[in-house]
Amino acid sequence: MSDNIEKLLTNLHVLVCKELTNRIVSDVASTGDIVAAIRLLKDNGINSTPEASEPLRNLAAEVPFRVVEDIREAK
Repeated sequence: MSDNIEKLLTNLHVLVCKELTNRIVSDVASTGDIVAAIRLLKDNGINSTPEASEPLRNLAAEVPFRVVEDIREAK
């Protein structure tokens, strides 16, 4: 890939990240924006564990996940 194209793609990547961040921080992000942000993070190998991330722990505590054993018992 030529240096010019690589620089353009890098710039586009930065701009998309900044735009998504701005929308989320300013509380105007749509569902699609949030999905795009999640996908961008995932596609770039950015992840976290509940042990390493207090916000992720807080989210997990609020979402009513059902434990696999509970699902099996309900059958």
